[in-house]
Amino acid sequence: MRRLLSLSLMLFVAVVFLAVPSASAVAVEIDIEDMVIQPSLLTIYVDVSTILGDDNDTATPTISGYVPTRLTADFDPSTQAATVTGIEFYDVPGKKFAIADFDLDVSIFFGAFTGYVDGRGVGGEFNTPPPIPGTVSGTVFTGPQHEAIMNQGTLEYGYTGGDPTTIDLVSFPETGTGTTDGAITVGSPSIVGNQATYGVTLELPFYYSETTIENDVDIFLEMSGTVNAVGQFSRTLLPEVRSCNKITYPFEGMLLPGTDGVIPVSVKLIPA
Repeated sequence: MRRLLSLSLMLFVAVVFLAVPSASAVAVEIDIEDMVIQPSLLTIYVDVSTILGDDNDTATPTISGYVPTRLTADFDPSTQAATVTGIEFYDVPGKKFAIADFDLDVSIFFGAFTGYVDGRGVGGEFNTPPPIPGTVSGTVFTGPQHEAIMNQGTLEYGYTGGDPTTIDLVSFPETGTGTTDGAITVGSPSIVGNQATYGVTLELPFYYSETTIENDVDIFLEMSGTVNAVGQFSRTLLPEVRSCNKITYPFEGMLLPGTDGVIPVSVKLIPA
């Protein structure tokens, strides 16, 4: 009898220990590889200046593909609501962005001088250089902390009196850095069983510019726009013991003093 009572008290202490709730949010890292770019347009602008004058042209190709995203977030242990505190973009094989082919043409002084800039198969990945992760305040993150690396396809330009020049982006990548703030939003969780699922929306600024000067010809190329992407992630929730309802005491013949064979507890789901 003394042995049973001692074991019962040990179990009672264990239940009391488990019943102490977590008081603070839990910070975790979340990888979203399938952050899919929604229909988004870039504005690609070229301006060419010569001694004969200048001209410009604009194209608006689509950008598609993926933006693999890593979030640092706090989760409220009561509501499971997420608060994002950091963001990072990283490379995943096969999860690149792609810019539709574009052609830009200029004509100066009634066609005495002509020039062009073409893009073929241009693509790459978004990246966050150190320090990482990039900062987030509310839903806003700092665009200049992140970059777009174009390391696929080619850029070609040419003009009257000059030889065509092709830039192989695989061998000579070009990098652009955002100039405006972006936004990351995590929706309220949808909880089914022990799974909490969150929808994520991203607005990522894209900017690149380059000036080439040769043979008294100035070529200014600029790419700008906002990349819109959506994704989701899920978390497994585990039971956390709280005081309230009852579960049957599992060991036959082991009664706690002053009880009717049950221990007052309840179960709430918390993140794994």
